Amino acid sequence: MQLKSFGSIFFFSLIGIFYYSYFSVGQYLIESNTAEISTHQTVACEKVLTYRIANIDEKYDISNSELKQVMRKVESLWEQSVQKELLQYKKEGEIGIHLIYGDEQQRSQNEKQLSRRIKTLDHRVELMRKSFNRLSKKYKEKSGEMEKALDKYNKAASKFNKKIEEWNKKGGIPRSKKSEVEQMQKDLKQLQRKGNRLKTAAESLRQRANAKSEQLNDLVDRQNEMIAEYNSRFSEVGRFDQGQYRVAGNQKRINIYQFGNRAELTAVLAHETGHALGLDHVDNPKSIMHAVMDKQNIFDLSLTKEDVSALRQRCNNY
Repeated sequence: MQLKSFGSIFFFSLIGIFYYSYFSVGQYLIESNTAEISTHQTVACEKVLTYRIANIDEKYDISNSELKQVMRKVESLWEQSVQKELLQYKKEGEIGIHLIYGDEQQRSQNEKQLSRRIKTLDHRVELMRKSFNRLSKKYKEKSGEMEKALDKYNKAASKFNKKIEEWNKKGGIPRSKKSEVEQMQKDLKQLQRKGNRLKTAAESLRQRANAKSEQLNDLVDRQNEMIAEYNSRFSEVGRFDQGQYRVAGNQKRINIYQFGNRAELTAVLAHETGHALGLDHVDNPKSIMHAVMDKQNIFDLSLTKEDVSALRQRCNNY
């Protein structure tokens, strides 16, 4: 009596090698321009400089009271350095503050919107990647179990077939070994069923992992398309004025054209207010009064020694 061995259980490879890149954000060099400033401007410490909230474009998400709070921070920033009142809000203040929603702010909003879309998609990619990794891990574990079961079955089948072959050469299976042979056949069938179950489970995991991999690759393709769009539209350095202090005749105004958040608005207003106090640009790139708003720590804004020196020099003249 001979028993036919079962076919091998195949191993399956997972498809879906995927890559995704991160986008680089181009920095805007934002210069504060003092063009058209009158030579008859107010000088720091000569008198208290008053200001008013003149106009806020409705597209900005900031109220009059919130803008006043920002200006109070600006007041404190400059006044603490000389221990003297320099700025004061008045309803009819001499300097009008205007928040003007222009092309620069629209560009900034478009950039933030596309950036948020990329980050949202990145989150989805990360979740799907984790799901794919979990399925891949389960598939590998199940494939390992299948391999062990197949090896155990093949060894048992080989031992059984060898035994049967020896008995056949001697004239057949002895009657006394019949129950032993039946038990060995039963054990082999159990090993076969277990191997098939593991094969089915592994195949199911493989298909699910591959489907997840295809979905993941589609998301990564979409993400990379967005990244390419972002880089083509926003990665080049753009140079424009975030704000200006302007004097025309008796009219004095601070125009703010673009800011990304309240911290940046505070920094730009502090810079333009510095001009209103009579200060020129300084050389330190970390200074509020540097020509380019790029290196300042806007989230912990403070005057540098160059800023303080410039202000004290103006104050000492009066």
